Amino acid sequence: MKQQVDFFKVTFDAFDKYASVLASAARAITTGDQSEDLMVSLMRDENDVLPSYIIDKLNDGADFAAMIRPRVTQMLAKAMGDEAKRSVRSGAKSLDRQLETTLDLQAPPHARVPPPHIYFKPMQEQLRVVFPRSIGDPADTPTVLAFQKFLEGPDNPWR
Repeated sequence: MKQQVDFFKVTFDAFDKYASVLASAARAITTGDQSEDLMVSLMRDENDVLPSYIIDKLNDGADFAAMIRPRVTQMLAKAMGDEAKRSVRSGAKSLDRQLETTLDLQAPPHARVPPPHIYFKPMQEQLRVVFPRSIGDPADTPTVLAFQKFLEGPDNPWR
């Protein structure tokens, strides 16, 4: 179960770091930072001006990303393995939708604030490796069942 536990730990760190990146970008805009690596990250209106709501949207995204760790940790503590996996997966997708009018979803690799679908892509790929499924497999694969049993046992690190 080490692989699954490590996956969640790394995932939590990724969401925390992304929250920090978003909050830092909001602060940078507030202070008038016009650095190219920041500006290529952000959507602008038809006049090439940053929208007035951009700081609020970045801060909202940061708050949402920061809430993933406590919410999923609580699910893991209650041995809700499937819900925890779903919440991690949907968290990245929700950030993508939430920030689609704020971040340039086609931002280049050097952008200070990568769009969520790029930033969380390694996490999504790792989720498929750690909890493998094939077409036609039941939802409760041996790995999923073993992880659920682990969460229900005394060695659950989130309790």
